[in-house]
Amino acid sequence: MDDTTDLPSDSLIRRIVGEAARPRELAEISARALRDVAATAQRIEKARRTLWALTSAANPEKGRIRAMTAEIRDLEEEQQERFMRAVAEAAQQLVQRREDPFVPESSAAIRGE
Repeated sequence: MDDTTDLPSDSLIRRIVGEAARPRELAEISARALRDVAATAQRIEKARRTLWALTSAANPEKGRIRAMTAEIRDLEEEQQERFMRAVAEAAQQLVQRREDPFVPESSAAIRGE
């Protein structure tokens, strides 16, 4: 089973957030999203290994198997939510920059934005 098929790819995240000449804020959002996706993917993989061990036991415990399955589902939902939050945050940054495209970042900081 390929566990990486459900994960947003690095190129997808970069395409959504924007690769070329992106502002520092977008680069930080992208980096944080990549770290979050990778960290959650590791937690999901660890939970799947635990689930595999539980199901392959001589006397599988249904309660623990259900709990681990629920945990995996929760982790997958958390991963999706974190990714969506990062995309929304990046979109907000892009909207703010589009509203005033000719003002450099330093001028926006001076205005208190």
